[in-house]
Amino acid sequence: MTIMITSIVIVYAWMVTGSNTYPLEFLPIIILAIFMYGAEDRKKNNITVKQLETDEKDRIYNQLLQEHKRQESLRDAYYKKAKRFSRLSQIAKELGFLLTLEDINRNIISNLIKTIEMGDAYMLCGVGEDLQNLVLQVLESPSGIMPGDIQPADEFNMWVMRHRQPLIITDIAKDYRFNTTEILSKTRTRSLIIAPLITGNRMLGLIRIDSCKQDALTIDDLRLLTIISNIGALTIYNAQLYRQTEYLAIRDDLTGLFVKRYFQEKIETILTESQIQNERFSLLFLDLDRFKDLNDHFGHSVGDKVLQAVSQLIQDASPISAIVSRYGGEEFAIILPHTHLDEARETANKIRSTVEDQMLSIRREGIHTTISIGLAEFPKDGNSPEALIARADENLYEAKRAGRNRVVG
Repeated sequence: MTIMITSIVIVYAWMVTGSNTYPLEFLPIIILAIFMYGAEDRKKNNITVKQLETDEKDRIYNQLLQEHKRQESLRDAYYKKAKRFSRLSQIAKELGFLLTLEDINRNIISNLIKTIEMGDAYMLCGVGEDLQNLVLQVLESPSGIMPGDIQPADEFNMWVMRHRQPLIITDIAKDYRFNTTEILSKTRTRSLIIAPLITGNRMLGLIRIDSCKQDALTIDDLRLLTIISNIGALTIYNAQLYRQTEYLAIRDDLTGLFVKRYFQEKIETILTESQIQNERFSLLFLDLDRFKDLNDHFGHSVGDKVLQAVSQLIQDASPISAIVSRYGGEEFAIILPHTHLDEARETANKIRSTVEDQMLSIRREGIHTTISIGLAEFPKDGNSPEALIARADENLYEAKRAGRNRVVG
């Protein structure tokens, strides 16, 4: 580069002066030219380096920005999952303190609404007594947008019942497992998730979430719903066992009526409430007429069948609010809350005539049986359970002495 500049300077000088020119004469000019050129070259290099440094800084900044956004997204996702699993722990704790099926079902749906928030309708169904159909237990729409008339035994729920597997549909219009044309004409549901309630090998029902939007519910939502359904199934099963145990504890094995112990607890409770509220209630004591003769003639197995049949007749003829119990042997007791003596007498006569008119078929032989009834009213006939029971029992035996098949009191 230096030789080229020198040559240019010499040639230029020769053309201007017309005489021979030696390089040394132009050495200062050459040095100045070289310096100026080098400065310009360094300036360009500096600009290039700075540009490269700026580009590198921009690249690093963009990388850091993308990493920050990724970390922020991951943090949000982790927070959401942590919140959901914290909710699972809360659900398990809350369900552990509940005993009634109604409270458990409503608690499950209430927590689902707080945990999986993208749904428009939340449903919990239980298996019916025939073990084939579903019975709606809870249906709520927190958004107020119910996606049409959701039936417990629709195509989606029955699919889960048959396969005993969770189901997710992100877009009903594109799911060819079902008759989507007919379904879309009846509902605004576009996506849904369903999880069965199963414990052991026993199907207890299912939980379902519907949304009016496509792709609103994800596979993560279904996983979470499945976990909740597993917790809920165990709690529901335990509640069913508790209810069955409670039922057996207060029900007579033979007749299905309340046992004497439960009757004694209830009469004390109702008497206390009636005293506070200044209300009346009535008590009926009932006894099958000539039941010993029937046992002696046909045997105790036939006597048990007669007791079962008469118990059902008494139950059917009593008001819904009545507490009907087997007091002992062939004797029954009925508490009629908020009932004065005249109303109680009407109920007693209805029971008596129902038993009298019913023909019982025992060993291909028709049997008629009758019943005697004694009445007592609070507070007219006593201010304590013992006094009321004694009065009703006294009237019962008066009915027996007067010829049976009658009401006294």
